[in-house]
Amino acid sequence: MAVVCVLAGVAVGFYISSRVGGYSHEAYTAADLELLNNYLIVQSVNGTPAAHEAALLNYLAALKRLEAHPSVILTHQIVAVDEALTYVRLSKLAEQRSDTSAAANYLSSATALCPSLGWSHCSAEDVARLATRLDQASGLP
Repeated sequence: MAVVCVLAGVAVGFYISSRVGGYSHEAYTAADLELLNNYLIVQSVNGTPAAHEAALLNYLAALKRLEAHPSVILTHQIVAVDEALTYVRLSKLAEQRSDTSAAANYLSSATALCPSLGWSHCSAEDVARLATRLDQASGLP
């Protein structure tokens, strides 16, 4: 009987540790994104437009890596919304430096994500409006 109890304890312990281990990877990924997001905010407020753009591109690269490996916490839809908002922000920076071609390409990339966002209506203007509203609510320029 004691052997059965020990084996059951080992099995339960293994199961719990494997489940926690899987979620800890997702927690680390979320923490990495939070760190990148904080860096992005700092560059948005204090950095030059070029530094802000570089931070946005780094954040977008991290989102692209997540897109390739969606998780339970950071689902494809969550990542797609963040990507679309990031493309809109990149488009605004490109407009500020009078690069209309890059601005249009970034906006097109944001709009291309519309089917993945799960919104009842989605256009470039919808995503841009949301980005502006979120940035204003956060006190970002």
